[in-house]
Amino acid sequence: KKKAGKPFTILLGAGASISSGVIPTDKMTHEIVDQYGQDVEGRDYHDRFDRLWTKSSEEYRDIFLKPYLDRQPSPGYQHLVELMRQGFVGNVITFNFDNLVEAALINAGLRESFDYKVIVRGDYKDDRVVSMMDAAEPGIKILKLHGSLRGGNTFLFSEEEMSEYPEQIQDLVTRLTGADIILCGYGFADMCVVRAFSLSGESVYCVNPSGAPALLKGALIK
Repeated sequence: KKKAGKPFTILLGAGASISSGVIPTDKMTHEIVDQYGQDVEGRDYHDRFDRLWTKSSEEYRDIFLKPYLDRQPSPGYQHLVELMRQGFVGNVITFNFDNLVEAALINAGLRESFDYKVIVRGDYKDDRVVSMMDAAEPGIKILKLHGSLRGGNTFLFSEEEMSEYPEQIQDLVTRLTGADIILCGYGFADMCVVRAFSLSGESVYCVNPSGAPALLKGALIK
């Protein structure tokens, strides 16, 4: 694939960040509700977090997340960067808010805008996100679909935000997932991703200790 000029695309989920000290999302949301959501009534933590997140400003959302996500990358990220450097991996689509990919790139001496480009949805309008992903250079692109700690204006976390992408972003995700894909540590449970994921693309590989998620099995079979 590399010789054919078709590098793999990597999709990173929360499982890829565990070895770097980022705790699972469920535990994170429970602790955030306990600390900041005392005035949000109800028994279900998911509902309480959803209401807390929806009513909170971007500034407060950043305060909620930063203590959990400001970590140093594990060796696995260093290996991923080396695969990028050698041309085996082009696009990295991450659903995580942390900055582990960016930190690994910086640690390896790669230069943003010259060697790679980080594209945070929320920092740019959707049409700009699409055009930057379509640009020929730089060859390495990190697409943070659900926001970032690094100044992003969008953190997709509430049920409403996670149900479906806007049309331009949905079309982009369908096109990007039509390439050869490796899913690493991603539970494939976000409905916006399930609805946009291409079912007529190239190879799909799933790296997950507990096996392929149920909603991904149809794509794997195809």
